[in-house]
Amino acid sequence: MRKKENYSDAVAIYRYQATQKNNTEAMYYLGAFYHEGAGVSRDMREAYNWFLKSAKGGFADAYSALGSMNVNGVHEIGANGKEITWLRCHPAIVTCDNMGVDASVWWYTKSVASGKKDSIRNIMFAYNYDQQKMYAWGLLAINQGLDISSYKDDMDSFKKHTSEDSLKQAEEWGHRLISLYGK
Repeated sequence: MRKKENYSDAVAIYRYQATQKNNTEAMYYLGAFYHEGAGVSRDMREAYNWFLKSAKGGFADAYSALGSMNVNGVHEIGANGKEITWLRCHPAIVTCDNMGVDASVWWYTKSVASGKKDSIRNIMFAYNYDQQKMYAWGLLAINQGLDISSYKDDMDSFKKHTSEDSLKQAEEWGHRLISLYGK
């Protein structure tokens, strides 16, 4: 992003581009400004809305931003000064506010399909509670040459301790992912 003193000017330019020109990159950057509170008051709902508009327009970076917001949860300080969570989608939770890990993975998968291969690691993180899916996505990450050393122990443990059928299924999923998104 730009230097701090230029944020307000940048917000005005991006807002014009987003609202008047329907520029999806500008929508993404408005989301980022609201997410960080740069040039505007920090507002996670507004950030989410701008990221969503950008993603609906096909801007790939917005897919990953939405995935992160869903899997990590979004925290704000309420009017009473206490922290509130209006969107929380921790990997161990199946659903939350009609969003969940599946929503995060859906956005991350759109990001991967758009060429943002680093989102594969985000999917592995989202599936840290489901070793079989994490392993399958790990096979794609290896195919893409991504550094997944932080997942090596988890992948080795899954391979060593899972049933033969479960490993076979994970490997089939991994090969299918490679055929869809791999080299």
